Amino acid sequence: MPQLKGHLKKEKLKALLNIPEHCIHCNELTKDSGDIICPSYLIIEHDGCVVSGGCDAVAVHMGKRRALLIEVKGGNIDEHAAGKAVRQLKACSEYYRDKLKNFYFIPIFLKVGGKRLEGYARNKLKKSQLKGIHIGNSGDDLSLI
Repeated sequence: MPQLKGHLKKEKLKALLNIPEHCIHCNELTKDSGDIICPSYLIIEHDGCVVSGGCDAVAVHMGKRRALLIEVKGGNIDEHAAGKAVRQLKACSEYYRDKLKNFYFIPIFLKVGGKRLEGYARNKLKKSQLKGIHIGNSGDDLSLI
C-alpha cells in the first residue's frame, strides 16, 4: 500500500509541474558523479531533463510544501565554480517560484567525493543573493535539512 501512496504523489507532482515521467525519481539520483539522496522526497532531474540549464535537481515534498534546489559540483571548487552554482540555483528558484506556490525553497550545494571547497568559494556561496545555502557532501541524506 505505501507504494500506491507514493505513486499518487508522483502523479500529482507530474500534473502540477507538467514534467515527463522519466525526469521524476524516488529517493535517489546520481548527477555529475554525485549522489543526491533524499528519502520521502520526489526528485526531479532538472538540468538536461526538464530544461537545459539551471540547477541539477529539485527534491519536492508535497506534504511539507518544501522544495530543495540542488546543485552538485565535482573537483576542487574555486570562486568561479561557486559563482556559477549560485547562478544555477537562482535560475532554478525563478523557474519553480510560479509553479510551486506557497512552497519553501532551500538551496543546497553538494560537493563530490570530499573535494576541496576553497575559502573564497565558501564565502561566495554564503554571501550570495540566495540566503541560507546549505553546503554538504554528495551522498548526504538531504531529508534531514
